[in-house]
Amino acid sequence: MAVWLGQLVISKVTHGKPGFRVQYWRNPSMTPAFLGLESVEDLRRYLRHCRLSNTTPDEVIEQLRTASRITLNTIESEEKIG
Repeated sequence: MAVWLGQLVISKVTHGKPGFRVQYWRNPSMTPAFLGLESVEDLRRYLRHCRLSNTTPDEVIEQLRTASRITLNTIESEEKIG
């Protein structure tokens, strides 16, 4: 099974209604995916399903209280088929 680090960049939305913008890379050669989340609870639900490296969803949300943008590592894996 191959294992590597992915990356999440979470930014607070600065215009319009409150929310968060998430950019997600599974590996460095992949184009990032973009996701918009409307509330802290939406972000918390999303983060619960991510395999975060060295942090928890609640710690991420606490960091976003003072920072406008944070970068996180995720642990990714791929099972061999066959």
